[in-house]
Amino acid sequence: MRTLCRVLLLSSVALGMLVAVPATSQAASAGWLLKCGLARSLPDDPIVHPAHAGMSHLHDFFGNTSVNAASTYKSMLAAGTTCPSWDTAGYWAPALLRNGVKVNPAGQGVREQIYFRANNLASGTHIEPFPPDLRVVAGNARALSPGENPKLGREIYWGCSDNSGGKAVAPPTSCPTGIITLHIGFPNCWDGVLTHVNDTPHLRYPSGGTCPPGFAHALPRLILRTEYPVGAATGTITLSSGPTFTAHGDFWNTWDQAKLQALVDACLNTGKSCGTFTGSGGATSSPTSSLTATTTLSQSTTMPHGSTTTAEAGSGMVASMASGQVTGATPSTTTGLPSTGAQTSTLLVLAIGLVFLGAATLIGARRRAKH
Repeated sequence: MRTLCRVLLLSSVALGMLVAVPATSQAASAGWLLKCGLARSLPDDPIVHPAHAGMSHLHDFFGNTSVNAASTYKSMLAAGTTCPSWDTAGYWAPALLRNGVKVNPAGQGVREQIYFRANNLASGTHIEPFPPDLRVVAGNARALSPGENPKLGREIYWGCSDNSGGKAVAPPTSCPTGIITLHIGFPNCWDGVLTHVNDTPHLRYPSGGTCPPGFAHALPRLILRTEYPVGAATGTITLSSGPTFTAHGDFWNTWDQAKLQALVDACLNTGKSCGTFTGSGGATSSPTSSLTATTTLSQSTTMPHGSTTTAEAGSGMVASMASGQVTGATPSTTTGLPSTGAQTSTLLVLAIGLVFLGAATLIGARRRAKH
């Protein structure tokens, strides 16, 4: 009888562990994630309006701290960053206004995150790093309706910082956290042509896990996630580019190419989650300022930034990557990461096995009792 009780107890524990295991989420996907604070705000866009200072609507810049209309590939490589030190790339999005007042994507509880994944491509697809000096725009800043920004609600969408609300085409009217989010997914199928100006026409989104004909180079799936502390009631949200359906983002690849290659090989092409790397610096508060059509072209806000980089990483991170060793962000294992499908399957098999063992023990005990 004691043996039976022990077996049933072990079965209960195993089943409890199975129930407690969360489902695999994007956080556990192959790839890595960067936390890069707000670097500055400028009415510049060196991809769309190179060498024309003040010609663009206001943008919030993340990562590279030097980006402006006059930036070059060389100047970007030499600049500081709010990302880990080996990522000096530039990432930017239009400024957000609540009831006509600019809201900085910064402050308590706000996360500015950049995802590098391959989860929109079929398993086994070989991923190449972004080529040096690639310049891409995702979304349509000149859209006159949601239909003219066709990736809204799919690759480009609004939500809440607790991931409630799904993939919305417009900001939610309220969020439990008081923080709304904008996700901007970039196309990651490339035709191999590098213009060194604006490479957007040479990229496409994959369909059904496959890159379209003529765009055979599969690149990392880049998602820029920005968060805005607007309060319990979202209010009237607009962008410096216009209505919220003009949501868009820019990416200029000026990574340390060896480190980028190392991460692509160690994470995306081996199916491993390499965790999160946190850059130091960026805005530490969320000041707001009135923004009008007049001030948009002249406003220039530079946020503080640091030079020391720290990192957090989940299981599977390779600390040393041969010649492409990642430095400036030492990963460490963290707990609480979602389990993988293999872990869930193992627990399921264990639980079922123990239940069958318990049943067999019970049957055997009854037979012995009859004799």
